Amino acid sequence: MLFIAIIGIICAFPVQAQIRSHSSPLQVKKVIINQLLADVEQQQLLQVLPLFMIKGDSVHQPIDISADKPGMKLNIQKIVPPKGISNGIHAYGFSYHQHGNLPFPNHTLIFVERPSGLQTQSTRVWADANHDLDFTNDSSVVFNPFNPCKLALDIGNQPYAIELSLFGPKEFTSFQSMYKTAIDLIRGERVYFGTQFSFREKRLNTAYGGFEIDGDSIYIGIKDINSNGSFADKGVDRVILSPSLQRFELDNSLPLTEKMRLNWLGKSFEVSMIQEDRALEIKIDPNYKPSRRTVNRANSLLVGQRMPNVKFCMASKKNNAFSKTKKRIRSFKPQSRRGDSLETLIVVWNSYDKQWDKDSTYVHQLARIPKNGKVKMNVIMLNFGGSGKYVYRYNQRYELNNVTQGFCSATLARKLKIQTMPQYFLLDSRFRIKAINPKLLTLTHP
Repeated sequence: MLFIAIIGIICAFPVQAQIRSHSSPLQVKKVIINQLLADVEQQQLLQVLPLFMIKGDSVHQPIDISADKPGMKLNIQKIVPPKGISNGIHAYGFSYHQHGNLPFPNHTLIFVERPSGLQTQSTRVWADANHDLDFTNDSSVVFNPFNPCKLALDIGNQPYAIELSLFGPKEFTSFQSMYKTAIDLIRGERVYFGTQFSFREKRLNTAYGGFEIDGDSIYIGIKDINSNGSFADKGVDRVILSPSLQRFELDNSLPLTEKMRLNWLGKSFEVSMIQEDRALEIKIDPNYKPSRRTVNRANSLLVGQRMPNVKFCMASKKNNAFSKTKKRIRSFKPQSRRGDSLETLIVVWNSYDKQWDKDSTYVHQLARIPKNGKVKMNVIMLNFGGSGKYVYRYNQRYELNNVTQGFCSATLARKLKIQTMPQYFLLDSRFRIKAINPKLLTLTHP
């Protein structure tokens, strides 16, 4: 009985039981985060940088749709226009940016030469990067109506920046009309050029860099939550991990602190700030032993951890109607014909993801019983976002006979701490995680 009790205690700490007994060297990497992009949230937002006509050498205060009221008194400031500009009507606008300098501490002033040609020809644009309302000491960029343009709002080697583009004549027409109506209600003395002759704005709010861990490429970035351009505000800005430049999402983020422990696809590493270089130091310790509390708080399930015994809905059909029978992951205890326990591959997928187009060939191979009858592993596929009819008929369509089809809800995705799509969990016969996102080719051709 004592022996059984001891075994029970050991099994209660699955993560530490899987730590390698031999010592491996500590890896230290320095990641420079000097490149900028717009995170997923910014890419999906419809933001307008409205342009107004400059009257003489004066501009009105930044417009605020949420706070301004019709008939309110407007603050007017004189500016110094750029040198060498052509004759004609010019425009100004503001981009939200908390730089702290008066008279507009939360905005940076923008000057546009002859905005009437924005839709058809190249146009020069200036940002008051010194925040002194004098454009003679600022440099310009050339805006091309057919390509997005990057505009720095600060001076220095790593300035805060935005991306400018245009709304097409038939693009988001309802939004363009509603936005113009809202501006007209509160513009006061300002002369608005219209949404078509204003910019569509994206804030390049994430500074990022890349590194490798065990041969896998990972991008790490800091999102400038308060738009002040520092990318170093502890407890405010957030550190984001991403498998690609298109997937910087807050779901894979943590608040910025002096030292952080991040987890990515089952691997754990420590991140420290190097503020003077706008860089992050990554320490990867293969001998790190996480505590139970660390495992529970990790933003990824960890290698060696036992798979949570969560419920999922199976794709089934009864009386010509599609139903969803709930099962627990650990209720599947696959065995080979010899009675040997098999590994399990859990696949969280959706059909519209480009990576799934590449991976599905290997998954289908594992999800079929070979001619010799020797099944390599059990396969559970959990679809995210597909219909019951589509998922139920998937096996028949691709002739899969060694797979359990089910669904991954948003709640289940949070419990499994999904970080990529698709995502794969390779489990041993006791449902301990051997690897997350293993190389599928090595599973089909070991």
